[in-house]
Amino acid sequence: MPTPSGHTDAIRASRVIGTTVYNTAGKEIGTIDDVMLEKTANGIMFAVISFGGFLGIGERYH
Repeated sequence: MPTPSGHTDAIRASRVIGTTVYNTAGKEIGTIDDVMLEKTANGIMFAVISFGGFLGIGERYH
């Protein structure tokens, strides 16, 4: 839905995936690996964050 100024609150998942995630101290802790959607409420349930590992080996997900 557009806002009164004509903008939308929506953002493409492809723009979110790969975004760096920081903790409250400003330290990089990982990247958004995926976004999980809730089908019946048409909303985002959570984002899957990958952290650790090297070149995809040993990565963990939360």
